[in-house]
Amino acid sequence: LPLSSPPLWLPDFPRALIPHSRYSTMMYDDGYPTMETGVLGMDLLRREVDWSGNNAGQEDSKFLRQATQKKNEKGRKLLVQAGRQVNERMDQDEKKLDAFSSLDFQGTGNYRCQNPPRNLIRIKSTPIPAGIIKAYAAEPPIKSFNGILPEIMRAYITMDNRLFLWNYHQGDDFMLYEELDQIIVSVGIVRPGPSTGLPPNIKYILVLTTPVDVILIGMEFRDDRVYNKMTLRPTQFSAATDNVHMLKVIGTPNGRIFMGGKDGNVYELVAEANASCFRRKCRKLNHSTSIYHIRGFLKLVLPQFLYWYSSAPVIDLVQDPDRHFLYALCYDSTIAAFSLGRNGESFAYVATKSNLVRDVLKGLKDEEYKDLPDWKDESFRVVSLHVIPPRESDLAHLVAVTNHGHRIYLNLSHRFEAYFQINVQFVRQCPKYVRINTNTRENSACYNQGTSPEMVRKAYYLEGALLLADAVSHSAGNQSTTTSQGHTLISIHDESWREPDRLMTEVVEIQEMRSAHILSVAEVPSIAYTTTLASFLYARNGVAPLRGLKPLAVQHVLPPRKFLVLTSKEIVLYQKLRPIDELAQRLESSAHSSADIRTFFKAEPVEMLAMCLAIACASVGDIRGTRTLRDTKTSPGPNIYANSRVPSLEVRRKAKEEFCKKRIQGGMTLGSLMRHDSYSNVHNALYLFASRLLRPLWNWTLCIPTDKGPKLEFRYLAGELKTIEQPLVVFYDFLKANRPSIFEAAQKAYELTKKGPQNQSEIDQLRQKWTKEEKSLRGLFLLVETSIEAFAILQLAVEPDISEFAKHLNEKAKTPLRTMEFCKVVTEAEGKQLLKGLVRGLMHLRPEKKVMIQLRDRSPSFFGDGEHKYFQARQCILLAAQSWKDRQERRKHLRRALEQYKLAARAPDFSIIDACKALEDMHFYEGVVELALHRANLVARGEVSAPAVSMNTMYQTTQDVKHTDWPSEERHRCYDRCILRMLRRLLITQQQETTGDEKLVLGLGEGSGNVRQLDQDEEKFLEQDAVECALASRDENFLRNLYDWMIQHKIPQYLYRTRSPLLVEHLKTRGHYNELREYYMKNGMWIDAVDLLDTMVYSKEKKFKLRDRVEFLSLCQFCASRVIEQQRIGEPPTSSFSSTPAIQVDSDYLFKLRRQNELGKLQLEIQRSLRDRLNEYSDVEDPTQDETSEQAEQRNRLKHMRRNLKKLDEGFFTLHDLYELARTMRLWESCLSILKFVNTKEEHVVRRYWKNILCERINRAHHNGESWRNEILEGLPKKFVGSPQVFPTAYICELLEEYNKKYETKEFDPDLTLKLFQKLRVPLQEQIRAYTQLLEGAQRGREVANTVLRLAEQSMRRDGEELAENLAGLLTIISSARAKVTDEIKRREFDKLLVRVRRAEYN
Repeated sequence: LPLSSPPLWLPDFPRALIPHSRYSTMMYDDGYPTMETGVLGMDLLRREVDWSGNNAGQEDSKFLRQATQKKNEKGRKLLVQAGRQVNERMDQDEKKLDAFSSLDFQGTGNYRCQNPPRNLIRIKSTPIPAGIIKAYAAEPPIKSFNGILPEIMRAYITMDNRLFLWNYHQGDDFMLYEELDQIIVSVGIVRPGPSTGLPPNIKYILVLTTPVDVILIGMEFRDDRVYNKMTLRPTQFSAATDNVHMLKVIGTPNGRIFMGGKDGNVYELVAEANASCFRRKCRKLNHSTSIYHIRGFLKLVLPQFLYWYSSAPVIDLVQDPDRHFLYALCYDSTIAAFSLGRNGESFAYVATKSNLVRDVLKGLKDEEYKDLPDWKDESFRVVSLHVIPPRESDLAHLVAVTNHGHRIYLNLSHRFEAYFQINVQFVRQCPKYVRINTNTRENSACYNQGTSPEMVRKAYYLEGALLLADAVSHSAGNQSTTTSQGHTLISIHDESWREPDRLMTEVVEIQEMRSAHILSVAEVPSIAYTTTLASFLYARNGVAPLRGLKPLAVQHVLPPRKFLVLTSKEIVLYQKLRPIDELAQRLESSAHSSADIRTFFKAEPVEMLAMCLAIACASVGDIRGTRTLRDTKTSPGPNIYANSRVPSLEVRRKAKEEFCKKRIQGGMTLGSLMRHDSYSNVHNALYLFASRLLRPLWNWTLCIPTDKGPKLEFRYLAGELKTIEQPLVVFYDFLKANRPSIFEAAQKAYELTKKGPQNQSEIDQLRQKWTKEEKSLRGLFLLVETSIEAFAILQLAVEPDISEFAKHLNEKAKTPLRTMEFCKVVTEAEGKQLLKGLVRGLMHLRPEKKVMIQLRDRSPSFFGDGEHKYFQARQCILLAAQSWKDRQERRKHLRRALEQYKLAARAPDFSIIDACKALEDMHFYEGVVELALHRANLVARGEVSAPAVSMNTMYQTTQDVKHTDWPSEERHRCYDRCILRMLRRLLITQQQETTGDEKLVLGLGEGSGNVRQLDQDEEKFLEQDAVECALASRDENFLRNLYDWMIQHKIPQYLYRTRSPLLVEHLKTRGHYNELREYYMKNGMWIDAVDLLDTMVYSKEKKFKLRDRVEFLSLCQFCASRVIEQQRIGEPPTSSFSSTPAIQVDSDYLFKLRRQNELGKLQLEIQRSLRDRLNEYSDVEDPTQDETSEQAEQRNRLKHMRRNLKKLDEGFFTLHDLYELARTMRLWESCLSILKFVNTKEEHVVRRYWKNILCERINRAHHNGESWRNEILEGLPKKFVGSPQVFPTAYICELLEEYNKKYETKEFDPDLTLKLFQKLRVPLQEQIRAYTQLLEGAQRGREVANTVLRLAEQSMRRDGEELAENLAGLLTIISSARAKVTDEIKRREFDKLLVRVRRAEYN
């Protein structure tokens, strides 16, 4: 296909966009922007719904909800996919590439000369103050040393015993210290350790060494800023050097001080505030030869190669803070390694490398290199040591720079548990000995010798940047001149990232010092010029900013590295340009053509496009390096090193054009582009740049995990969040302004592949691939927009005047804030709901208009129309709280709040619980019922779509729920969690509940969380209104729940006040017959009650027991009598919801009820007796093989009893069946009850049953080992007394007298019968009649005469009518008894009793 025509296999891209502003048409359903009207969203919904056709004018809410739900589901999928892409790009930035992985022992790398210098740029120079120069000229020193102290922004120059500290930032500002009388040998600074006890205003300690002592001096800075005026504070710490010159002093991060002595030993200076008898405050420890050190002791007995010993002076000390090692370099190029322990607090010798040249020559393969004079012992010397941090390489730990510019990379290997060895990993020779191509020896041009170091005096190396101070001038090209013309600064920088094969390639540049000698080289600490944003860039498992990230991944926020070079005339500040700076220079310079710029994209096209994005989206804060760190006390002031120039508008325009330029997909064919994980370079660059902007918060939780109880500590402050958000907003504006160009550039990459599609199958595959990439780009646009809105919400949440709402969150609500990462907040549904919860929290606790305006303008996705109505409702509630005493005004505002809540209730994620809680706290109970029912009605009608997650409260989310289950769940929440919970508090507990997820305290008035109180009468009135409003609802589902809830909580009295056919039908359906019966009776529906009770009496349901049926019979009898009474007086019956009653109530029906009621009571008595009898057999054991026939009979009887008990509960028995059952089960008392009911005339049957009763009592007492007399007195029934047909008093007396005499024991009681009759309250007349019959018998009369005497005596003690009515009978029975007695003494007793009776009769 011709390149000029559009590709046939790609879908049409919309060239024209609908004009709209960022927030003009935002309408949100569940936190996701609508895709057809969003700023960066594509017209996904428009492809499925014809909004301009017939569907546009229809009010089909169900159709619209389905379309919106489908659209939101696509938005969620796009966000999840975009989040995965961002994670992949972050993994790429954290993928560690060893800088020396491509080297072998002798290098195998390339050099490239850059002239004029382009990487290391001279920014400015500051001459040495004239006062220092004059002092040097006035008194030329014997010894003079110098160096740079970049931590405090000063350079030092010593002249014998005088020390000049020059603040090169302030120009001519310097300090002279001349309190010493000895020559100053070395100078160093260290941070004070905790053991020194120095005040906190002492930020650094100045260490001065002389031939005789070491002195520590405190350094104090004005306003705690190192660039301000400095004051030296003398300390009490000093120690003698024992005439050893300390040539090098360094300090560790934890405050330890190490010194290299001229005698070849390594010393440590220990300064402690607390001294003791055996330990001084400041003392010098010799870690090399002290006999108190284990290695020093072994020196006496071991050969030299097993311990660290060198008589050459220690000229350099370096510390590896990451690996906790200390390295020492002696003048004879011997290198020693010491371990400082895992925490940096110990000290131990580990290894020595003394024959460095021999190991180097042994590894060099080319013989011509071995013969070079550079590797001869007499001319070879190591100038300095430099630590290679782990983030740069794990292969090499240390680099030694020689006097000829060679670099020897060393590794400290751990062979055994306590044995280390220093190994030479590889050698990087100086440029003049490295050919362009080391594989072919023919026609191999050597490097330009004129720019190669010859005589290195000073060196500095860190992370790929090497600066060499060469004592030979290279200004004459290839001809080196004498040192009188000045030194040369040679900079070597690693640019291997440009090479596709990652072969090590370094750029060499030279800087002439203009007849000046280089005295010292140092790098400006990054904290002096870094940005706040750079301090937030952490790797996922990192513990320090910027560590673990590729340099290209941080260059968009990390300013260029800066170096200081102190010469004999001035101090020069150099800046090493980043790749992004070089690209900006190419874009700005007219000398660079388009082809030159395209070559810049060959090695890393995605990285280059990401750099174009960074330049096009650059802001002043990004490039100028404005430092706004939180800890600014020990850092330089703002803009001290801010010399990076902001890209001009023209450069940004060119960068945008380069990014959007339609270029060939670098090195990719159709096959490689068709891979599943392959995208265009434009796509990858967009995601790469977005991942770097989102890194500060992407994989981190919103709050710092802490165990501080209710306190929430946000990870970033509001200003810091603003700093993170600012470049993202610029990037968003870039995407919004260049959206068509971006899509066209990405689309063109598919057209300009090296080999286009050849058949229809490849065309279809490529079309699908482009569709996938198009969706991925949409997801990125949506992700950026959502992240910006999330940042806006978080800024408001952490502001000092708004963050108080965190105190009111319950622990369940704080969990997402502590555990949810930002990536999940912006990509997952739970995170979006969490942000909406924060918005609701702001509206609840600080409902200020300015906050709401910010939410509306900056986060429209989370503050839509529903939230706006919610906010207006909160305003009305506040007005109601302010007018609390005015009942009418308060009621008006609450009504308005209710209307606004109803409008907001159409939002899918509307928090019905919180809204009802707000109304309930204002005692607007009726409004709670109306709002909850309104929300439930909307859900039932399908006018509210399901949200992404289910909300319990505004701050707490749950797992995803299915859309099919959400309507029922939401209605259940409206019913139970809002209305029924409130009614439970009002009607049952009478006090407010505070459950775990309802702990939110509403801010009423000026931040008050108190609930207003009402007087008791008004409170009762409002409660009654709420109950009536709930019962008057038309929502049948709610009413059924309400009916069941009231019955469950045993408050059905509220149901009896309403007349509803639904209630009657529901009670019948649920089987709540007792409540329905009470409802009928409370409302005077007697005929319905009779019909219901009659049905319940004869119901076959097992839940009705015999006791219940008997009770129903009594109630039915009562209701039937009321019906007959209404019929008698002609009163019309109460209206009924049922049809014609099934029962005709008349006198015959009432008689039938009465008789059946009596039979039911008999059956209940039999059941009770049978149950008591069953309890007597509870000790019957399980059947065994050797059981007796009696035991088997008891077990069978037990089964029979249980079977009969079950039958008695199933329905009513006939009288005959009851009698047979009682007789069969030997329930003699029940048999007597039945005989009493039928008014029997069979006296012999009654007597037999009474005899059985007495015998049964006696046998039971004997079986239990108890007194049968007590059993008789306690166990005989009283209910038969007064019924002569079933209570034969004379026969009972006869039996008792017989048994009392027959079973005479020591417990014999002659008054047993009298006591029994007295306990049973047998009338006196019956007793007299019974004993009269007994006296008629000749033998029995003489036996009972004494009993009659005692009966008469007891009777005379009685008072009242009963005694008066029976005096005649007493006279007769006493006379009859006297006639039976033959003993004269007894006769006299009877005579006296007769006189008393006659006297009583006379009276």
